[in-house]
Amino acid sequence: MDKIDRAYRMMQTYFKENANPKIIEKYSRFFREGYDPFGVDPHKLSPQIEVWYSGLEPDFKISDFKKLFTKLMDHGKDEDLAVVINFLRLMKKYHSPTLFKNIKSYVSKYFTNWAQVDSLCARTISEMILNDVVSYDDLLAWQSDESKWVRRCVPVGTVYGFYKQKDIKPVKKVAEALISDPVREVGQGVGWMLRDAWKVYPDQIEKLLLNHVKTGNRTAYQYACEKMDKEYRKKFRRPKRQ
Repeated sequence: MDKIDRAYRMMQTYFKENANPKIIEKYSRFFREGYDPFGVDPHKLSPQIEVWYSGLEPDFKISDFKKLFTKLMDHGKDEDLAVVINFLRLMKKYHSPTLFKNIKSYVSKYFTNWAQVDSLCARTISEMILNDVVSYDDLLAWQSDESKWVRRCVPVGTVYGFYKQKDIKPVKKVAEALISDPVREVGQGVGWMLRDAWKVYPDQIEKLLLNHVKTGNRTAYQYACEKMDKEYRKKFRRPKRQ
């Protein structure tokens, strides 16, 4: 048994020994699809993942981590993906344009729910942009991918960058590209991004919303306008068909 198999089996043993049906019941209501956990308490799992990374990192190369990621993602439980997502956050010294491309393929092939995407964007994708490993335009290039989860990464990764830089330009680019995407999960991401950008740049965001009111994703508009006054937000409703 090599070191990758040992690490994988160690993690699977932990997952099985700490599985709790009550955890599954508690969190399943937040998901319409793609939630398939052992049932490990996330508050216990997060520090355990950091312990695993600290133990493996001295003896693992980037190629070893990628092989471990493939084994975990092929198995496909939520906890498996949680390890991958958190390891990607912790392995900052390996962040590179090549790893960014790998991440896109991971999301496209293996990610199955919004929480996985949002965690990845908050902890890794936005940090790679803020640290100039890749650019907002590199992320924007994912806009036309067939996977809705890859496309959701674009607004969610952008909004986490916006929280720190308050740069409206990438927000507007993403909105122009994806505000009419018909998929609910993508619309949620776009609307979330616009809602939080509106708090800082209300005039620019409202102008953008008005420009796309006839064709924009309804879910995106619901999210984008939810913090507005109830009467005021009516101006952003799609006109009824005659």
